[in-house]
Amino acid sequence: MKAKLAAGFLMAMQLVAGMRMNPAAAPDVTVYVAAGAAPFGLQAKALAGSMFAAAGVRVAWRNGIPKPDAMGGLVVGVRFDEAPARDYRPGALAVAYPFAQGSRGITVFYDRVLATARASGVEEYRVTAHVLVHEITHVLERIDRHSETGVMKAHWSREDYADMARTPLPFAEEDIVWIHRTLEGLRNGSAATTLDRP
Repeated sequence: MKAKLAAGFLMAMQLVAGMRMNPAAAPDVTVYVAAGAAPFGLQAKALAGSMFAAAGVRVAWRNGIPKPDAMGGLVVGVRFDEAPARDYRPGALAVAYPFAQGSRGITVFYDRVLATARASGVEEYRVTAHVLVHEITHVLERIDRHSETGVMKAHWSREDYADMARTPLPFAEEDIVWIHRTLEGLRNGSAATTLDRP
């Protein structure tokens, strides 16, 4: 298993190098942010985009209703819920629906993101970017899993938030491998390409 993981990580890093050589290529993922999602600003988009770029994933940001990508990339819809019910997924900052039939995507619980940013002392845009990267990665990986470290941990610790305040949390090697497996499947036409908002 470790040999497969190492080989997959090497392949993913070769893709990262290729991306740096051809920055004008079509995006791997196009994220549509629902109308009225004012909290999602340029700083959060830039940070989230740079986190994915470090893993060799090109992300384009759009506003409005998701549209299929003619280039074959993954399309993800995101909406912000200002005030979810207190008993709905308590403690969750967002939820992704990568396995649903039909309409799928991501819902960010923005009031919880704000409360977490205040409690942790981390700037709101940094928390928002990490939440989005985490949930988009669930959609990309197409498996229900978390990593022991980094942005894909199930629950970030106080130390993680302290790190997040200074520099983005990284992807674990296995996450990069899973992401690039899905992207390769999309390029080969073996995976569905549109994941709508919930």
